[in-house]
Amino acid sequence: MVNSTTFTNCQDKLKSLIKYYRENHNTRNEATTRHQLIDILIHDCLNWNRQNTITEDRTNNGQYTDYTLKIDGKNRLILEAKREANYFELHAGNNNIKYSIKTLCDNNPNTEEAINQVLNYCSQKGAEYAVICNGW
Repeated sequence: MVNSTTFTNCQDKLKSLIKYYRENHNTRNEATTRHQLIDILIHDCLNWNRQNTITEDRTNNGQYTDYTLKIDGKNRLILEAKREANYFELHAGNNNIKYSIKTLCDNNPNTEEAINQVLNYCSQKGAEYAVICNGW
């Protein structure tokens, strides 16, 4: 359960991470993006328990998830990390909160590849939710 103190603490950590990112913007590879940005986001800002986070979790076909996040021992979310320079773009003029996967993938091969990869991992690991992230 998250109380207001925990929420405020996580919110402060998120503000610090955003400040760090803006002051230290560069082209990080995937491993550095994970280490400097995504790990902090998952554990310090979102307060996900480290014991419920598996990195490099092997799938049925011999691939590895970047992050498998668990709740009550069950795979709930797979996060696929990409290098910072791998952009996931929306078409100009889109201000919606929700988008179809087709809309996200249209004319954006980086996004389409990452979505297909993480959806495949979710299918193999039985996770309900998928995330693609480049640290941004």
